[in-house]
Order: sequence, then structure tokens, then C-alpha cells
Amino acid sequence: TEGVQVALAALMQGPAYLLAIATPVLLGLAGLAFQKLRAGCARLAPYAALPALLAALLPPAGDNFVPWLFFGSVIGLDGLGRVFLLLAALLWFVAGLYGRYYLRKDAAGERFFLFFLLAMGGNFGLILSLDAYGFITFFTLMSLSAYGLIIHPGSKQAVTAGASYMRWVVLGEVLLFTGFTWLAHNAGSSNFSALAATPQNGWVLAVVIAGFGIKAGLVPLHVWLPLAHPAAPVPASAVLSGIMVKAGLLGWLRVLPLAQPTVGNPYESWGLAMLVLGVSGAVFGVLAGVVQRNPKTLLAYSTVSQMGILAAGVGAGLLAPAILPILLPALMLYALHHGLAKGALFLGVGLAPRLVSAGPYRMLFWLALLLPALALAGLPFTSGAFAKTALKSAVSDIAWFYYLLPVTAVGTSLLMARFAHLLKQLPPAEANQNDYLLFIPYGLLLLASCAGLYWLPEAEQFLSLLLAPEALWMTTWPLLAGLVLYAVSLRWIDRLAANFAGQAKQHDALKSRFAAFFTFENSDPQRSLSKGVFSLLDAVKYREVGWVKRLPGAMAEWHSPGLVFIAVLFGVLATIFIR
Repeated sequence: TEGVQVALAALMQGPAYLLAIATPVLLGLAGLAFQKLRAGCARLAPYAALPALLAALLPPAGDNFVPWLFFGSVIGLDGLGRVFLLLAALLWFVAGLYGRYYLRKDAAGERFFLFFLLAMGGNFGLILSLDAYGFITFFTLMSLSAYGLIIHPGSKQAVTAGASYMRWVVLGEVLLFTGFTWLAHNAGSSNFSALAATPQNGWVLAVVIAGFGIKAGLVPLHVWLPLAHPAAPVPASAVLSGIMVKAGLLGWLRVLPLAQPTVGNPYESWGLAMLVLGVSGAVFGVLAGVVQRNPKTLLAYSTVSQMGILAAGVGAGLLAPAILPILLPALMLYALHHGLAKGALFLGVGLAPRLVSAGPYRMLFWLALLLPALALAGLPFTSGAFAKTALKSAVSDIAWFYYLLPVTAVGTSLLMARFAHLLKQLPPAEANQNDYLLFIPYGLLLLASCAGLYWLPEAEQFLSLLLAPEALWMTTWPLLAGLVLYAVSLRWIDRLAANFAGQAKQHDALKSRFAAFFTFENSDPQRSLSKGVFSLLDAVKYREVGWVKRLPGAMAEWHSPGLVFIAVLFGVLATIFIR
């Protein structure tokens, strides 16, 4: 067995790492270019993740320089990338198998899987990239390809969600390219190790945090996420929420100056800011999610909440660099737990209506569907309890964050109770004797969710904490408190949800004001930036000034493309002139 592992590891060294990226990308491009190959490429889509899964399961091998990729990029796999690649490969593989049956009657199913393949390749590529420009190349490929997954249903909701998603994606790309260029110029290298060691001033930190924050759903940059995830088909939602948002977390861990001296820490205020934003997002996701009536929308807000906790963890690393050796493994475990559990929950939304045909095994299947929800809520001995215990132990030196984590766990339990309630209310789907084909990939993901964390080397230092009486109690009482709180407030929550559903849009008021004003939500000229500027100026009695009167009409020609151009221009100027 050891000899086989050594041989396989040698095979994956050097250029063979590119196989994990090239397999899905080439299949996707072949399907786009040649119509005769389209059906075959779509059928092979799930299995395109297997080379990446093999690479994640083998010991990390050497790096490989790829001179033709952007300005020259380094492809490799370190310990951090290995955990993210394992999560990505599992989710893309399982979601692909699930999608093959779930979309079997969809006339546009082949098109879906071509975008699926390209997004998969971009996801694997950004994880395996050890330099900034390789990362952003594949980050862009993944982000743009995901648009095809979001708008796939073709409904008005999907098209609106896709438009909002694309505008925020482009803004994030501009911010990241600006920040990466400045850091690479100052560091003299685009490698992540050099970038993270380069002193970073305030505006670069803000650009990098915001650029990755858009992808990670960091409040208040989350506004695309509650629209996009519910609009996409179930297998797309699983990868969007399970792994694609984790690209923001991976970017923060790669680029931010976490390994800094503990004395005279120049990034303490930024760490505190990320902590506050992260905790705010964790609370906001619960408050906004619990009043939803669509289980997929609830899960999207749950992702906002959980990514807020992870963002707060990154902020803790900036605030107190001394805890990084224990914090980084804890964040990796938490990200893996959340990705697998959230992917399973989204797949469960597609399975629940089919349980009507489960017969005597119906209760057993319901338990299987609810197990990831219980894990996310922190049920003792589940992966969620393990991940939460690890994170709490890592941030014990930051007292207020340490004591707030159980409060966020109560909110998660409340959300999962609401999710189970909504899942039971879904109308039953037409029974089919082949529905078991959906349960096979779901069962694989459930098994990985239950056992995946304990297999990782990063888990070893936390295993002794799992059975401690204090840890058992700290994971039990938030779960019980959340369930009791939901039972007590059920009528009130239902009344709020009914009122919320009657509004024109089922997302937060901050989103509707912020996004519409900056034309990231609606490209209608009557609701563009020019309209907003005109209204503001009119409100302060500036209409008599001639150039002010002409400004709105001139800006009406720009809309979103104009804003992107202006953002690029300022980014380039900042890169050149600001030191």
C-alpha cells in the first residue's frame, strides 16, 4: 500500500497537477465548441472531479511553474489548499451525480453541465494556484461560469438574480486585481507567501477584504447571495453555497498578513473590524433567514451567517496573530464541516418532496435529511460540534468573541428548526421508481460530512476536547435553546414571514437601497446611479447650478459598465501612484 501511494504521489507531481484543472475545463470547452460532443461531455461532468479528488487524497507533492498562465503562475498543493481541494472535489463530484438524474428531463441540461464543468475547473484552479495571478485567472473563470448555473431555470427570478450576481462579481474582480497588482509590485513577486509577508497599508487591506468579502457573502457585501442561491437548480446551489463562497475565505487566508509579530501589531484595528463585521453577519443571517418561507432562501441566509463566523475567525487572526497556529486548523475544519453540511442540506431540498414514495423507510430517510441540519446546529458528536469546539478553543483568548460564539450557535439551531419546518411543508413530487438514484450521491455526501473531519491531520490536536464534559455542554445547550426558542416563537415567526412574503422583494432593506442606488441591482435608467444622484442633489436644493443639472443626463449613459470602467480607472491610478 505504501508503495502504491508513493507511485501515485510521484505521478501527481509537477505537470500532472494540471490534470485536475484541465479535465473539467477541456471537457467544458469541447462541449461548447463541438455540438456532437456536448452530450458526452455532459455525461462525464461528475467524473471530471475525480483527478482533483485523487490529488487531495494523496500527500501534497511539489510545485509546478506554468509560464504561459497569465504572467507565469505556480500550481501546487499545500496543507491549506489540500483541505479546500478535498471539499471542492467531493462537492462537485456528488452534485454532478445528483444533477445527472435531477435534470434528466431538462431540455437545457447539457448546457447546464457545460457551465458546471467550467466553474468546476475554475474552482480547482484557484485552489491549486499558489500565486495571485493564477488565482485571479481561475477565480474569474469560476465566477463568470457560475452565471450560467444561476440563470439556468430561465425564470424572471433567475435572470434578476444572475444580473445582480454578475455586477457584484465584476466589482469584486476589479477590487482584487487592483489589490493584487499593488501587492505584487511592492513584494516583487506574485507568490502568496511573498504577498502575505509584504506590509499592507489601509486601502489595500480594505480592497482585499472587500473583494473577497463579496464572494464570501460578508455583510454588507452579501446582497447577491440570497438571490442567486435560491434561483439556481439544487445541484448548483449545493456547490455555490458549499464551496464557491469559500473562495473568499481561502483568499483571505492566502493574502492577509496573518503571520505578523505579536508586538506592535499594525493590523489590530482591521482585525477588530473584521470581527465586528463577521459577528454582525452571523446575527443578521439568522434574523433575515428565520422569516423566510422558501427553504433554499433560508439556507442562503444561513450561509451568510456561517461565513460571518468564518470571517470573524479571520479577523481574530489579524487581531491576535499569536493564536494563528491553532486558529488556522480550526478555520479549515469549520470550513470543511460547513461546506459538506450545507451542500447536503441543499441536496436535501430536492429530495424531501420525493419521500412520499419512501414507504416504511420514510422516517429513516427524514432522519438522514435532518442529520446535516443537526450537525450544523452543533449536535454533540457530529462534525458541527467538533468544528465549533475547535474554533472556540482557538479564540479563547478573545473573551467577547469566545462568549458570543454560543449565541450564534443558538441562532443556527433556530434557523435549522425553521428549515425542518419548511421542508415538511414542501408539496410532494410525483413518485418515481428511480428516485433512489438521488439518494446515492446524497448518502455519499452525508457519509463524508459525518466522517471527513476526523480523518484530517488538522483534527488531531482537537480530538481530546471533543469528549470533555464542558465541551459537550457548550454544544448541547445552544441546540436545546434554539429548539425551545423556535417552539415558543413559532406563531410570531410565521406572522413575520407572512408579512415579509407580501413585500415586493424578499431580501433585506439594506440590499434594496444600497444595490439599487449603485445600479448593481437594476440597470433601468430610471433607477440608475444618475437618478439617485439627481434625487440627492435636488433634495439639497442644488438644481440651480448648471453643471449639476447636466450631470444626471450625462451619467445616465454609463450605468453599470460605466461604473466598472471608473472603478478600473481608479484602481489602476491607485496602483501607480499610491505607495
